[in-house]
Amino acid sequence: MTYISSSFKVFAILISISASVFSHAQVIHSDVVFSGPFGGATLDGSTYTTPTGSEVWAGFANEDVSLYPLSFSDSGEITFTGATAGIDADVYFRFEYNPYPDTEPSFVTTSVTVTGTAEAAYSVDIPAQGVNTYSSFLLYVTTLDAPVTLTNVTLSSSAIADPCSDVICPDGQECVDGECVVNGGPMVSAPTPPAREPADVISIYSDAYTDVVVDDFDFGLCGFSPAVAEEMIAGNPTQRYLGEGCQGINFENNRIDASAFTHLHFDFYTDETYVIDKVFNLKLVDWAGNETEAGATGLEVNFNSGTNPAMITGSWVSVDVDITVFGPLVIGNLTTSDLAQIHLTSNLSNAWYDNLYLYKGESLLETCNDGVMNQDETGIDCGGAMCPACEDEASILYVTTTVCVEASTVQMTGPWWSWDLNAGPVAVDNGDGDWTFTFDPAPTTDMEYLLVVDGVQENLIEDMVAGGSCAPITDYDSYANRLWVVADGEAIYNTYNTCFNCEDEVGVSDLELEFEVYPNPASDKISLSNVPSHYSYIIYNSVGRKLMSGSNTSSVDISSLMSGMYFIELIGGNNFNSVSFIKN
Repeated sequence: MTYISSSFKVFAILISISASVFSHAQVIHSDVVFSGPFGGATLDGSTYTTPTGSEVWAGFANEDVSLYPLSFSDSGEITFTGATAGIDADVYFRFEYNPYPDTEPSFVTTSVTVTGTAEAAYSVDIPAQGVNTYSSFLLYVTTLDAPVTLTNVTLSSSAIADPCSDVICPDGQECVDGECVVNGGPMVSAPTPPAREPADVISIYSDAYTDVVVDDFDFGLCGFSPAVAEEMIAGNPTQRYLGEGCQGINFENNRIDASAFTHLHFDFYTDETYVIDKVFNLKLVDWAGNETEAGATGLEVNFNSGTNPAMITGSWVSVDVDITVFGPLVIGNLTTSDLAQIHLTSNLSNAWYDNLYLYKGESLLETCNDGVMNQDETGIDCGGAMCPACEDEASILYVTTTVCVEASTVQMTGPWWSWDLNAGPVAVDNGDGDWTFTFDPAPTTDMEYLLVVDGVQENLIEDMVAGGSCAPITDYDSYANRLWVVADGEAIYNTYNTCFNCEDEVGVSDLELEFEVYPNPASDKISLSNVPSHYSYIIYNSVGRKLMSGSNTSSVDISSLMSGMYFIELIGGNNFNSVSFIKN
């Protein structure tokens, strides 16, 4: 993104300075609800419960994105009406920069005890938080098995001045934080398609050919419209994908018989810097002669950072796929004699595409001197069967997996293989309990994956909550995925279904150890009673992140912790038990 040094920038700075004077007005958010229970917490209407057996980080999330971002440049306040089912319940609130894992800066409020079955008014003060903003608002009920009803929840926060409210930028620029910057996205148009005979092309969207008649270019496939918008890129009409999840193109009244066409082509661009788990998939939907979509089949082209060509950032990629045979990019059904729709699905927020068409005959693309990564190239104009090798061509990657039980097959799955348990690479049995995957050449981008043994996908969530590190892509609740990064080298080792080894695999506790934390709440130190001498401890925050550990359970220094609720877990062999405590 290029910043513009001009009078617009000076004007934007002046506007930002003047607006900051008025940025401390209070905003009142009423009828706040915490509709997203997590970690085993339960929600019944407006009644919140943290039951025995739930995760140590169980709680409730506010899912109203219109509330965010929140600012507390001046102090704020939470008020609510509370009542219990008969057992007093302690609650507190937490504000995070973003939902996990991008949570910092964050802060927690003081705890408040809701007492009695009759409704009563409660309030919690929020101290000033400077310039920090927050887009995650959480509720925690720390008393187990104590249902508490919260209604009329009101939050007062500081208004956030819009530094772009009075900034006018020239065409081709937009205001970001009070400054005029060049719009994101491609600066040059997509590559120009080669000249072809009209009868050899079925064009859905391209200036180079005559497009077919389309009933609706954006019919709200996922319930959102618009999902795309046409933009001019260097004088060339281009479709910008708006990040709504999917786009549907409908031509059921002008169906296409593409059975004689051999290739699908589109040109793709994204400016997102992290694309390892991103996809841009295209499905040709064949209605098989039916009046409706019932009974339809689809030929799917799955394009991502692990395909060839691969999704990369900051450059046009020409995707040119043979649709007559199954391959790494092509799955589904090869029937294309009665096409009525095209479905685009993606988890990208910013993407552009152009020149979407089918053709028959040989590919006419220049593959080694067109400045675009296309065909089977592994880099721009290099690699693959036709072009010179890339200077940084990857070597071979070996992934050796230990399986602690007898196994017949060991495979991988992940976003590169659309999480299909049968579509990923297959390891070779080394005959000693180890299995080896070979990637030749090694991937050139980071790889997210999980292991699959005899059709069973591993689950690493429990190990990550217990302090493991083998699955860094995790929310500690619903998923925990492994990640190989290019910097990890050409040989890595892991163990199926655990972050540890076969002997130390985390399991269900076989000892219910009763221990107490005192004082609770505490300010500087806590002590643990009834703990065997060989036990150690780990302290987690409210979302399961490991903060500290040690072996001296008689006196634990917690002075470095922020105020809030934490969980301390005792570990002895394969035995685990935990309780919560409050840091004042």
